[in-house]
Amino acid sequence: MAALQTGGRRRLSQGELDMFVAGHERFLSGKPGGKRASLRCVDLSGLSLSGRDLTDADLSGSVFQNCRMIGIRLTGANLFACDLRKANLQGALMMRADLRGARLAGANLTRAELTDAILAPLPIGATRFNAVSLAEAQLRYVSAQGADFSRAAFDGADLRGGDFTGAIFRGASLDGINRMQAAGLPEAV
Repeated sequence: MAALQTGGRRRLSQGELDMFVAGHERFLSGKPGGKRASLRCVDLSGLSLSGRDLTDADLSGSVFQNCRMIGIRLTGANLFACDLRKANLQGALMMRADLRGARLAGANLTRAELTDAILAPLPIGATRFNAVSLAEAQLRYVSAQGADFSRAAFDGADLRGGDFTGAIFRGASLDGINRMQAAGLPEAV
């Protein structure tokens, strides 16, 4: 059965996605038949990736809207320009992930690990790539030490109890955020 095309992106079924991820997990563990996942510019909206390991995978330009990704491992993953709006990323491990230009508005990142993740826009010539949107996102108890949030829009995000020690907020918008008991947030940007 041919995959559907949505918005110029190939739409994968849950079964196809599971097959790609299983191959990547075999690759990570050094088992025969494994292959690094390259799921660039595909539509995975509404699918489940909870508990899966996509460490170092290339997922750039893909759509993960409303995906269930609880406890996913995305350490070092390329999530450049991904659409993660309203994705459930509770407890996700996203250390050193490249999230430049990502859309995370309304995403649930409660207790996610974003240490050293890059969420800044990418300079392209004299202009800038899309700033990361975390508007209305849930970042409660997130660990984001050293993450680069330059020019990110946090408007209305819930950052309660998060640890942002050493994070970069140059030019970020923190309007209307809930910062109760969050560490490392600047008073004003």
